[in-house]
Amino acid sequence: MKSLNELFFLLKENPIVLLPITFITVLFLNHYLASKVLLVTKSKKLMTEVNDRSSHKTPVPPFGGVSFFLVLMLLFAGLIAVGLDPTTGFLIIGISFIFISGIKDDLMASSAIMKLVTQFFGAALIIFLPELQFDSLHGAFGINSIPEWGFIIFKFYCVLFIINSFNLIDGIDGLSSTIGIIVSASLLPIFWFSGNELLGVVCLGIIAMLISFMRFNFSSGKFKMFMGDGGSLTLGYVLSFLILRAASIGDALPFAESWLPNNVALFILVVFFLPTLDTFRVIVIRLREGRKVYVADRNHLHHVMIDAGLSHKQATATLGSVNVVFILTYLYLDQYLTNLGMNLFVVSFYVLSVIALRVIHTSTVMSKEEKRNWKAQLGMALRSFLP
Repeated sequence: MKSLNELFFLLKENPIVLLPITFITVLFLNHYLASKVLLVTKSKKLMTEVNDRSSHKTPVPPFGGVSFFLVLMLLFAGLIAVGLDPTTGFLIIGISFIFISGIKDDLMASSAIMKLVTQFFGAALIIFLPELQFDSLHGAFGINSIPEWGFIIFKFYCVLFIINSFNLIDGIDGLSSTIGIIVSASLLPIFWFSGNELLGVVCLGIIAMLISFMRFNFSSGKFKMFMGDGGSLTLGYVLSFLILRAASIGDALPFAESWLPNNVALFILVVFFLPTLDTFRVIVIRLREGRKVYVADRNHLHHVMIDAGLSHKQATATLGSVNVVFILTYLYLDQYLTNLGMNLFVVSFYVLSVIALRVIHTSTVMSKEEKRNWKAQLGMALRSFLP
């Protein structure tokens, strides 16, 4: 027992040792667990059905979230033993409820109300944690101090928004995993250089987990598997915790490091760009067309890319690259522009992205119309020769 305590103390004092250990362990552990999950689901014929919105043509097991759940449980439990704040145990409870809600939806459809109630409970478990308390957005969109009750509502909304927006964008191979990797990689240095090294280790663990899962998600054969709602909701919940924790760090960052963001809250909108843009865009489209916002359709970012002729890998690479370019451009301009200038830059990028998507969608529709018209005219010409 003494030697074990000494080991935990050594790891706590030297968290950099945890980086390679966590990455390698999670990489292989998730691969092993996902393989076993795939074997069981295949044998039990637990597959997702193909419908008119599906981006796949054959039934595929949607249970990648099972390995996510197990890996995240072990990761957080291990880091709490090393020295992560014990209150993070509330996060583990929340993960369990969110995962159960998601896996039930993968097995049999759940009502939107039931999922929302579960998410409310999960949000309530973490937004009152001491490490998630903050009272300023440091000028993001001109917002500084907000009353305490206002921040409680704000954090509730953020958790629900992040969970559901991450779930909504899980529509093609590799996209959710790519976004999860981008978000985790962006938050890792923020945690590390603000003295929250163990949360940086969590980010690296998530990166390893998602890299491992992409081996199954991108497979076109018998090893193919989706993360499902059990995976996307669980991952979105964990990312909501990490994002709010990063926002609460505020001025604790060493701004002498020019490559670190001066406004973490605004930077998070850049990091979580794709899910944020996608969610607000589809809500506006559905409201404009007089449809309920929770009724699924084919208006998501990935649908626009797929309809334009891109493959799953091409669409994922394109969208992921845009997000990375946005992040790198933000970090570069952040060294020269004022807070107001950075706010204007972020808003402008979002607006230009909406316009670009509109142009792509319109050109795709026009191209299909021209093709249909051409075929119709050819058919009429051929029929004219018939007696």
